[in-house]
Amino acid sequence: MADETPSSSWTAAIPELFYDVLARILPGFVTLASGFYVYGCWRTSIDAWPIDWEAIAKDTTLWVAFAVTMSSWVLGLLLTPLGESLWARQRKPQFLNVVARHPVQLQQACDAGILTPALPEGVALDQINANTENGEKLAGEVYQQLHEYLKDRKPEWRSVLSKNQAEVTFYANVTAGFMVVLVFGSILSTIWLLVARLFAWKEVAASQIAWFGVLSILPMVVLGECAYWGLYGKVPRLWARHMGMLSTELKSAKDKAVKQERTFP
Repeated sequence: MADETPSSSWTAAIPELFYDVLARILPGFVTLASGFYVYGCWRTSIDAWPIDWEAIAKDTTLWVAFAVTMSSWVLGLLLTPLGESLWARQRKPQFLNVVARHPVQLQQACDAGILTPALPEGVALDQINANTENGEKLAGEVYQQLHEYLKDRKPEWRSVLSKNQAEVTFYANVTAGFMVVLVFGSILSTIWLLVARLFAWKEVAASQIAWFGVLSILPMVVLGECAYWGLYGKVPRLWARHMGMLSTELKSAKDKAVKQERTFP
């Protein structure tokens, strides 16, 4: 095996860097910006401590940009478990479609040792259905094994699969981020609406707080729904990409075996 050159190391690192930017930093930044939007609506609703966005923009330095980037990355990491659970909900039904459409390829992959899923006792891979025990976990195992195998077969496959998976993770984490901000905004608006009523603030009308509460929460609902539908559309494409590559790999292995048999009868 040839030694890995610095250029090949950089080439291999590019998909991972792209994944971090698209799947972690961007969802974290969107969540951070949405949180500031909700927070700004609350402060505006009670006319307290108005945010001077122009001053903030003028004072922005490289260190601030770095801090925002790192905060977005950390927030993206924290959103990943919730995003993964949303992705897993979409992964299982699409996996059932894959089993129904590609039973031969999946069985050949199992026979070749590419896939080693922990199937329930007495259940074959082509018998998986919606009632199969731990079907969601099984879908995750098959996907992960298939993904790890294919991305190591060809450099171009690694780039494509990393990009596709980053897109799915982006939509999942953005959806999770909007859910978190929605909960944050709902709690914030409810608390201050109750405070305004209990203490009868004369300078702040309860209807004003309620209006700004709706103004802050409604975009989170709409954008979160859009992100979730983006996730819904990306997951089947991701499975289709993997199955297309698997079919190519199985065909290549079969052709190679036939050629060897002809060469060494």
